[in-house]
Amino acid sequence: MIKNIFSKKYINNYNRKLKYIGPNNKIKLENFLLSRLFISIILLVLCLLIPKYGIYISLICVPLFYYLYTNILINNKIKVRSEKLNDEAIIFFDMLYLAMKQTNDLKMSLEIVTNKLGNSLAIEFKNILGNNKYNNDLNEVFKMVIDNIPNYDVRNALVDLKESNDYFVTLDEIITRLQKKNIVLIKQKNIYKPIVISIISIIFIFIICYLLFHSTDIINYFNNIFKK
Repeated sequence: MIKNIFSKKYINNYNRKLKYIGPNNKIKLENFLLSRLFISIILLVLCLLIPKYGIYISLICVPLFYYLYTNILINNKIKVRSEKLNDEAIIFFDMLYLAMKQTNDLKMSLEIVTNKLGNSLAIEFKNILGNNKYNNDLNEVFKMVIDNIPNYDVRNALVDLKESNDYFVTLDEIITRLQKKNIVLIKQKNIYKPIVISIISIIFIFIICYLLFHSTDIINYFNNIFKK
């Protein structure tokens, strides 16, 4: 049904986003797109039923709903996973390095790590390695996992490992690089957190002040609606 409403490019874009959420994603592409569309239409109709200002309210409410619905159900989940992936990748590559020392075989080491580790990166590998079609083609396994990773640094790390001629040296470099990146991210969070809180506080105070100063107009407006 969605193929008759949305373009192929649009569907593929959201399909990729859902994969970015990770292996534990429960959202179905068709359900998401259709529910967002139908609720937007219903909200538009309800807004237009409001006398006088209905069209202006709809121009605010419908895009706002569209944005929040997409952000809450998809974009925020991708962002949360992307942030977690850095920590997950460090643990994953650490364990892979130790497994490689015992087996000296990348495929066998991946199977050992994915059976012992339960984070989303390990589950991505485990699900694909469990498919017999790709069991003997590590390049294909890596390609499929990379396509499902939203974190740029982790994607690059997986590409480097896939193309490496010396897995031990590459793993050592990857772990060091991701650890440095983690330190930078922690520092950035500590810097930007007070700024974000301040901005949100200012916006909240502005909204409260606006409502207080225009409380009489707002009350009169709703009184007129109910009187009609």
